[in-house]
Formats: sequence, structure tokens, C-alpha cells
Amino acid sequence: MVRPWSEDLEDHRQPLKSVPIWVKFHDVPKQLWTKKGLSLIASRLGKPHCWDDATQRKTRLDFGKVCIEVKVYAQYPTSLKFKLKVGKIAIVKVEYTWKPPSCTFCDRFGYSLAKCPNKPATTWRPVTTQRETATATDPTTALVTRAVAASETSTVS
Repeated sequence: MVRPWSEDLEDHRQPLKSVPIWVKFHDVPKQLWTKKGLSLIASRLGKPHCWDDATQRKTRLDFGKVCIEVKVYAQYPTSLKFKLKVGKIAIVKVEYTWKPPSCTFCDRFGYSLAKCPNKPATTWRPVTTQRETATATDPTTALVTRAVAASETSTVS
């Protein structure tokens, strides 16, 4: 639906949950170089929508190029394995022309987790051991701890 922009429009806009991307498949075996075969390969990554002209006409056989709708939480493997009828395994290499940045914290496209405006701030606190905690809270224990530590290091067997 198209309508004129207004300030309250941003409040009602739904975040994208999927986007179309072009993906290249290399080393596709002859058995899978069909519409059904390329759909099978593409469906491992998302929902296939269309093929480029050279893939559809089979005029370029070094790779197939498919437009796939991927979800915000999609993984981007570099290869996919397929069992063929003869018991052989085919490995199809995957090349992405673009990987949309997405945030795993709020499940949105447009930015990565590192740049997420909604993730809680990380605060760094030093980790203390029991020995350090006792030393900091009880001065008597601190003297005993230092004396024991000194005797342990000076004892020779």
C-alpha cells in the first residue's frame, strides 16, 4: 500500500522479516541443472523467486544465479552437500552477491548486532578471586594470606 509520508507513519511500519538477494551456485552437477534442481538447491537457503536470464536459458553453465528470499535470521553457508542417486555426494559452492546486515538481538535487517540500538549496554567488571576478596575485606586475613604466600614461594624441596 502506498500513501503519503507522515510522522505517525513510522510508528505503524512493520520491520522487514525477509529480503530478496541474488546467490550464485558453482559446481552444480548436471542432474541438478534444471528448474526443479536449482529450486532444491536454493530452498536450502530460503524461498527461491526467479533465475537470471543466462541461468534460465542455460547459456552460462559455470554458475547458476538465483534470487532467493532470506529471513532475518538466515545463515550463509559457503557450500551445500547433496546426495545424488548413484550414492555420490555433490558439493555446490555458494557465493553471495550481497549479505544484508541483520541483528540477531532484535531480528531486524539494516544493522549488525555490534551497531544494535536496542541491545543492553555491556559493562565490564573485573573478576576477583576468593583470595582477593578476603584481602580486600579483612586486613588480618590479608597479613596471613601474604605470609602464607611468601612461605610457599620460599620453601624449597
